Amino acid sequence: MDDHPLAVDIEHVLPKSKFKSLAISPVNLTVACKRCNMTIKKDRIDFLNGLSVADLEASFESSDAYEIIHPNLDNYHEHIKLDMVSINESTLCRYRVKDESKKGLRTVEYFELRSLEVDNLDEIQGIDEKSGSQRAAAIRDLLGV
Repeated sequence: MDDHPLAVDIEHVLPKSKFKSLAISPVNLTVACKRCNMTIKKDRIDFLNGLSVADLEASFESSDAYEIIHPNLDNYHEHIKLDMVSINESTLCRYRVKDESKKGLRTVEYFELRSLEVDNLDEIQGIDEKSGSQRAAAIRDLLGV
């Protein structure tokens, strides 16, 4: 993205387009990077634990309602460990799911955190940034398929 790496949005965990009554609820508000908020999550609610919209409005303050780590209801560090290593002027980040946490694994998958690791490693190595399809084409070229 063209945004500064520290650019963040005010994020509605449950999208205000679907949960208008929760639009200003403190439990439903957090900050998120533009990549996660605008590119990945958007108005999706496929991270809910099988609850109907009506049931969720009654239990949105329960951690059990969410398959992913809720930024205001869960302790992130109980589910994911962030390892950071400084290399020259860059930092390599690795997200590790702790104790086989289902929420940790779902969060890593949902927000495509492994792709951040790959992009981060590519940057450290001086490899040009490529889209997923460009990277796949380059791999096919290397393999001759």
